Amino acid sequence: MYDPKPAWWFDPEERDVPAPELGLTTRFMDPERLTEEQEQHMLRLLELAFNGGPAWFELPVSRADHWRWKLHDYPGPTRAELMLRTNGSDAPPPPPGPEPSAIIGMAAERWRPWLMQGRPRPMRNSVDLAVDPSYQGRGIQGRRRDWHHQHGEFDHNDVSISTNTHPTARHISMRQGYRPVSNGLSIFTMPLNPSALAAPPPPPTPGASRTMVAITAEARTRPQAVRWLGWHARWLRSRARYELGRSRTTNPWTIETRPNFDDRIDGLLHAFSADFDVIYLRDREYLNWRYADPRGGPFTIRTAEANGELLGYAVTRAWSRRSELADVVAQPGRTDVATSLIDDAIQLARAAGSRRLRAWLPERHPYAPAFRSHGFREDATPGRLLYGGPSMDEYSFLKSPDLRLHYVLGDTDAI
Repeated sequence: MYDPKPAWWFDPEERDVPAPELGLTTRFMDPERLTEEQEQHMLRLLELAFNGGPAWFELPVSRADHWRWKLHDYPGPTRAELMLRTNGSDAPPPPPGPEPSAIIGMAAERWRPWLMQGRPRPMRNSVDLAVDPSYQGRGIQGRRRDWHHQHGEFDHNDVSISTNTHPTARHISMRQGYRPVSNGLSIFTMPLNPSALAAPPPPPTPGASRTMVAITAEARTRPQAVRWLGWHARWLRSRARYELGRSRTTNPWTIETRPNFDDRIDGLLHAFSADFDVIYLRDREYLNWRYADPRGGPFTIRTAEANGELLGYAVTRAWSRRSELADVVAQPGRTDVATSLIDDAIQLARAAGSRRLRAWLPERHPYAPAFRSHGFREDATPGRLLYGGPSMDEYSFLKSPDLRLHYVLGDTDAI
């Protein structure tokens, strides 16, 4: 465990910063100091910007409860950023309506260290970002990113890593000199109901937003039948080989469901993290906040144990529409344990009636062969993994072809 306020901790400033190049005033605040009216307006902006709300609006808790879990109870520094229209600026006028708010955009940010060659380096992670649809498409986000790039003292990190899944964000990052990390990401998908892949896609979400949700909905096309049948045949062969090998082995460990992580997790995390050049900092406090609090999502924690020893864990969010394998960790060299945890996640997803199981993993990762042997389909990357910042030369090892990286869905705010 780490101290409540370890060396990497800091308290973000609270201040108003005029940004005339944005036509805005940026207000940085402690999220706990937001008024209820400001909080509700920021949540409303998220709903507008995502044409009805991102996936977390489907959680069995209120949006306000999820927001407070995400920012008030997070074991690290957090900050709310309000984008306020400046009177007399060249920013577009507020949208029509009764008593329009001065808040035209918002961002919620958290800091958590990455272990970079064993050293904890705090990095800013934007976990919510929304601009009123009336202001989208006017370059506000691009100017905001440029402004942050020029005023790095507000970001409290000397290097940042991002997937940059949105085309606009990816373009801006490349313009700012961000470079690709050598060990890129892949999406591993296991169709549990393969016929669902041939079904026509849902219609685009109605609304004025130009977020990634709307863009990907418009870009979806029906899979070609021949391509799908070819992949399905390969999947059946791969699964048959895996099931044959599985029937011949008996694991000397058990896999149990746990409500949270106990103190055995510290030793496992220390050993696992030492095997990687770059890994998101994990400790018991963080993992229990992330996966054991129902306000964060309906996660299932499964641990592999033998004679009281913790060999590994996997966290799965299993539901009827689709399931996600958020994280899988095993003792160094124990790919056999990781393989059994991946298989267990498949069974959880299938029992939930899910159509597919999805995971993110670096292309060159010790567990990637296990995903492939299970019959997962390896899709295009979720977005180029980029790094940048004022100390890029110090982190040139991120370009090494031998980079050892652990980066999964649970390390993001995507689930």
